[in-house]
Amino acid sequence: MDLYSRQKSVTVKLSGKDELTAKSWLDDGIHEMEVTLVVRNSTSEIISARVEMLHHPWKQCLEAGQPIALIEGMKLGPGIRKEIEDKIGRKSGCFHVADLVIEAIRGIIQGQYRLEYRPTTREGRIKKLHKDMLNTCFAYIDPIKPPEPVGEWIDIDFSPEQYEELQKILGK
Repeated sequence: MDLYSRQKSVTVKLSGKDELTAKSWLDDGIHEMEVTLVVRNSTSEIISARVEMLHHPWKQCLEAGQPIALIEGMKLGPGIRKEIEDKIGRKSGCFHVADLVIEAIRGIIQGQYRLEYRPTTREGRIKKLHKDMLNTCFAYIDPIKPPEPVGEWIDIDFSPEQYEELQKILGK
């Protein structure tokens, strides 16, 4: 018999020429909430941060979600996790909201990579990704030899319809 189940998801959309919107969602049977972050892609600045608490165990949970606005203006980069936990988690806010903000940021970073590495050759993407990710994990430890991709994840080709929509949003 399962005693606990937790589900999380993240989606990221190009919502404007220089704007990415991430939605991260949590449902653990006790809490159900969604965080929406809007980030200016060119500067990696959080321009909007909101939480919607759909289900929560305590009246105080609504109040604990309000500090999320304090992260507006922050830039994604080293140390942001601790800064988020200090500003909107722990005693000053809600652990779950801070966790979902961090998940949304991870999604934004992946979305930024998808934009940055388009369109180019497979070899060009692998070379640039290897340079950018060097020494971040075991796969990127060798400064000379990039990791060997498996499957189709590295080929971030857009369908013709997706590419056309992307070009419209980017104004190209």
